[in-house]
Amino acid sequence: MFGLETLDVLIGLMTLYFVFAMTCTAIVEAISAWTNLRSKNLVAALDELFSGELAPDKQFINQFFEHPLVQSLSKGKHGRPSYIPSEIVA
Repeated sequence: MFGLETLDVLIGLMTLYFVFAMTCTAIVEAISAWTNLRSKNLVAALDELFSGELAPDKQFINQFFEHPLVQSLSKGKHGRPSYIPSEIVA
């Protein structure tokens, strides 16, 4: 009657799609956190961006990650941060 069944089906499909999308996102985020995927991708991207040497036999990327501001974002002495704000990189 007046298309209300169609509206019910549409709301049900949208709800189902939303729940499925949130479940998939949670699974991907859990796997990324468990494998440290974000920090590995960040290191690879910064290594590509900052390739070169400042001092003999010392890579710039290693000096960048040894900086105290970047170390404060890490999860340990030898850990790498998964996110670095643009103000710190600049």
